[in-house]
Amino acid sequence: MDLIPSTLVKSRDKSSQVLRNAATLEKAVAIDPRFEWTKSDGRHAPSRVEGSSTVEPWSTEVRRHGSQETVVFTTKVDDAELEIAVKATDGAIAPHQITIEMPDGSALPATLFTRLRLTPVFDQMSRDFDSPVINYQLGIFDSAGWDEPFLQRPRPGRKGRPDWEYALWASRYVSACEQDGGRPVALLVERFQGHSEAMLRAILNRARRRKLLTDPPQKGRAGGVLTAQAVRLLKEIPSEVKGIED
Repeated sequence: MDLIPSTLVKSRDKSSQVLRNAATLEKAVAIDPRFEWTKSDGRHAPSRVEGSSTVEPWSTEVRRHGSQETVVFTTKVDDAELEIAVKATDGAIAPHQITIEMPDGSALPATLFTRLRLTPVFDQMSRDFDSPVINYQLGIFDSAGWDEPFLQRPRPGRKGRPDWEYALWASRYVSACEQDGGRPVALLVERFQGHSEAMLRAILNRARRRKLLTDPPQKGRAGGVLTAQAVRLLKEIPSEVKGIED
């Protein structure tokens, strides 16, 4: 689709191995702050965490067309329903179809097009391209590339830790602040087993010293935003992670 900028395409290393099984899905959910396990109709399945999107409403659904799975993002634009279907082809995620329609099937009002603002929608979709769960659903989640670095290598040695490890936690922290600004670190401890509050606070302090996370707007309060450097590093995960040598 020519109207979709190249920034809305997420690629991964095609040479890496991708496994699709229950254990890999468990890992994807465990490291993804956007999703959690819930029970629906007696089934254990990942579902979107409330407040995990800057666009509301925002839902994700997996649909199968033949042998290929599609993830569909759905939101509302005024009174119309907007759907964006994305697929992964040759290791790259990209939008394939955009649909706008009224819930009752009636004609779209002419005023809708003068008020239509798609940039926030595309921005949210682009952020979701980094979701481990969505990558798993599209068949391109590289489990080996997302091993928890601070648990796998508690003592990195003289070489120290690369910036992407701190950028990853800075991103999780910003997401947690959006979901629960009163207790973001406690929320992260609950979702990422094996990490203590003291450990995460030390990681976040180091992320700030490395200029990957800004200071909170108010001293003594939670908060902060990712810096441009952190955003750049996050775009390279997980393909870059796979190439890091201990």
